[in-house]
Amino acid sequence: MSTAAKMLERLGLDKRWFTYGIVDEEFLAAQCMALDEQRDGDAPEHYRTPAYARFFKPFEGRVIPMERFAQYLELVECEPEAGVRSWAVSFMTEREPLSPEQFAQLATHPLVVGTKHALFLERNRLRQQQTTPST
Repeated sequence: MSTAAKMLERLGLDKRWFTYGIVDEEFLAAQCMALDEQRDGDAPEHYRTPAYARFFKPFEGRVIPMERFAQYLELVECEPEAGVRSWAVSFMTEREPLSPEQFAQLATHPLVVGTKHALFLERNRLRQQQTTPST
């Protein structure tokens, strides 16, 4: 098992995080080191949330490409911890900007339908609609 694979396993991250190029060995090593140094009993899921935030870094202020959007949803779906999964869905539903296609896909996604995330998504859609110039 490679070093990256061992660190992914230790943090509870799916191998696709590495395959998709979202995390690298340096990031994984830093998260594992932080986990080793923690003194307050934090579980590994606390060291996965930075990976979700890191996912969007290259797209700040821009619509995320649909391929990356689909990858994010895949990763959220395989997140083993319900609290982190919910946080990651919130992170996406409140993200700006989203394309009309992304709004539509999220609005019918099982992680959103019938949850508080549906409200966040609709609020975000209305906010973006108000700030987007008409053509």
